[in-house]
Amino acid sequence: MTEQRSDSSRKGRGMQRDSKAPVFLVRPASKAGGLDYLHITLIILVVILIGLAVALTRFSSVKLVNCQYGIVNGTCANEVSNSTQAIMAARRIMASYSTVNTSLSLLPFYTLPNSYTATYLPQNGGWLVYTPYQDPYTGANIIMYLVLNNNLTLNTSVMQTLSPIKETDNYVVAPGVVSLSGKSDATTSTPIPVNLILDVYAKGSISAIQSAINASLKYKGEVNVSYDFIFTNASVSKYAEYGKGNTQILASYIFCASSRPEFSNFILNLSKVFSGNPIDIPELNAVSNGTGINYTYMQSCLSNSSKPLYYQSLFAQLYNVTSTPEFIVNGKYQTISTKLDQAINYSLSNLNGK
Repeated sequence: MTEQRSDSSRKGRGMQRDSKAPVFLVRPASKAGGLDYLHITLIILVVILIGLAVALTRFSSVKLVNCQYGIVNGTCANEVSNSTQAIMAARRIMASYSTVNTSLSLLPFYTLPNSYTATYLPQNGGWLVYTPYQDPYTGANIIMYLVLNNNLTLNTSVMQTLSPIKETDNYVVAPGVVSLSGKSDATTSTPIPVNLILDVYAKGSISAIQSAINASLKYKGEVNVSYDFIFTNASVSKYAEYGKGNTQILASYIFCASSRPEFSNFILNLSKVFSGNPIDIPELNAVSNGTGINYTYMQSCLSNSSKPLYYQSLFAQLYNVTSTPEFIVNGKYQTISTKLDQAINYSLSNLNGK
C-alpha cells in the first residue's frame, strides 16, 4: 500500500510539472501533401510578400522636391529670370528717374545700388527689388521697393512715386554715379575729362561751377574740367523781359573767363551780384575787370564765343541733357554737383581695369 501511494504521489507531481510546460502540438494537415499548418502559413506569407514586391515595382518612384520659390498650381515655380538680372533692371529704372521733371530726378544720384536685393514673386514671375536711397537733406537711408513684371519692366514702386517718363538703358553703378549706355571712357589715362553742362539760369548753376573749380584743384593733374553751356527753359523764360541777347551774354562771359587763371575769383565776384536774372554788360565788365582778367582778351573772346557755344550745345545733345547742371565724367559717367567726388573717384579707379 505504501509503495502504491508513493508511485501515485510521484505520478501526481510529474503531472503537475507537465501541466506547467508549454504544449505545442503540430498536426499534420489532411490532404496537404503531408505539410503541417505552420509550413502552410509560412508559404502563404512568402507568397504575399512576393506579390507585394511585384506590386511595388509597378509604381513610379516618388521624389521629394524642395521647391525654392514655392508651388503654383501644384508644380514648383521656376524663375523666369534671376536676381542678378532683376537688380540690373532696377538699376536701369532708377537711372531713368533722371527724366522725371521733379525732385525725383535726383534719385539716381542718391540711390544705394550696392544695397539692392531682389526677391522672386512666383505667382507672376516678377521681382520685388529693394532699392534704398539716401535722403539728401538728412542723410538717412530711405526704404524704397520696385515691383518688376516678369519681363523685368517697372510695374510700380511701393512708395507710389512717379514713374520715369521713359526708361533708358543707363544704370547706376555706384552711389551718385550713373553709367551711360552706349558711351565708352574718353580716356584710359589721366587727366580724365570732366564736363559741366549747365544753363547759367538753372537753379544751382553757380554752386555747380564752384564744385567744378574745387574738383580741378583737388584732382590737379588727374582731371581736366571744362564748361559747356546750353539754353533751356530756364533761359528761355527770361527772353520776353530781358531779350535773348542780353540773357545769353552771361554764358559767354563765364565761358571766356573759365579759361583764365582768375576764373575762381571771377565766379566769387559774380556770385555777389547774380540774383538769377540777366546782368547788364557794364556790370559784367566791372566784374571781369575787378577780377583782373585782361580786358582786351575778354572782348575778343566774347566776339567769337557763338561758335564754341554752339558746339557745346551739340555735346549736350549727344548726352541727351535737357536739365542742368549736370556733370559728365570721362565721357561715360553722369553725376550731379554734390556727388562729383564719387563719380571722379569711381572713374579714376576703373582706369586701365584698376
